[in-house]
Amino acid sequence: NPQAMLPAMVEQERREKLRRVSTEKLIHRVSDRVDASHHGPVLMPDEGPSKTSTLLAAGAISGGVSKLLTAPIDRIKIIYQVNTDPRHAFTLRRGFSTASSIVLQSGVLALWRGNSAAVARDVPYASIVFASYAMYEDAVLKASGVTSGAASGGSVWSRLGAGSAGG
Repeated sequence: NPQAMLPAMVEQERREKLRRVSTEKLIHRVSDRVDASHHGPVLMPDEGPSKTSTLLAAGAISGGVSKLLTAPIDRIKIIYQVNTDPRHAFTLRRGFSTASSIVLQSGVLALWRGNSAAVARDVPYASIVFASYAMYEDAVLKASGVTSGAASGGSVWSRLGAGSAGG
């Protein structure tokens, strides 16, 4: 039905025009801010991702990577936590033996079985903790009169306070 397709075509055309105008504006803004030494565009504070979103992304990545790297250890730990037989209590030797038997029976990827639930739990948590630490540290530093960030005046006490408040 051509009449039913007309609104979709009009909307698509409107979006394309908006994209072209936005791109032209961005090119104009960047070209107006070229550094005098011609080393490239000078980014203004309103351009690019915000500090908060950058911190959230960094925390999420670090949480995901740490959970990925520690998953085999967690898998072995959980096996021994649910084991109630005292004759088979955890030792380092038994831990390695358990890991090798898992690999032999089910393959290497079996060491990461069940990891997706832990990642789904830990990635948002790490993201929020990482971002909140930085925000709390900035607030502590501003309250103490330091305005240019942790690198220029963060003391052990400001980091301790931010870490305690951030999680």
